[in-house]
Amino acid sequence: MELLAGTYTRGTDSDGIYRIDFNPVSGALSAPERLMECDNPSWLRRWESGLIAVNEHRDANGEGEICVFQALGDGYRETQRLRSGGGDPCHIALFADRLAVANYSGGTVALFEWGSGRIGRQVALFRPEKTGRHPRQDSPHPHGVYFFADELRVPDLGGDCIYCLDARSGVLTGRTDIHADAGPRHLSAEGGYLVNELDN
Repeated sequence: MELLAGTYTRGTDSDGIYRIDFNPVSGALSAPERLMECDNPSWLRRWESGLIAVNEHRDANGEGEICVFQALGDGYRETQRLRSGGGDPCHIALFADRLAVANYSGGTVALFEWGSGRIGRQVALFRPEKTGRHPRQDSPHPHGVYFFADELRVPDLGGDCIYCLDARSGVLTGRTDIHADAGPRHLSAEGGYLVNELDN
């Protein structure tokens, strides 16, 4: 079984995305083999013919990047790179003809058109405003994006809540508040479980 690992590269010995072979019978892992160079690819998402990575950093304009890779033989070739709509993108999701990205430091959720392995125009940019009382909640910190049918759910570590957006337009449709100092980070695929980073 092939595993792909994104890594932090800035200030580390790592320099990109790595491939690791996993034997599910013995539990053995091979030594990591560098698949491609990439700048802080903290989250990876496969698509039918390739891979998408978010580069978790901030450029001079305060934005990170999204990179699209096409599978090519035993490797991948970068086919597109664009700004993520905010700083330090940390999670990405695909649904039909939409791509969503959570920008942790930028405090935004960007929604893009998606089709034929390419990211199109930005459809919406959602900026949450709610913050919590914990020292790490001085601003909104969207930490994930999850499509559920016609809804996009966004756990916000900075605001102790989960936002619900229209999956096509990115318009806010609701909010579920979580207890104080929770720090919502990730939702399970079916949406029934939430992992909180601050209070575990």
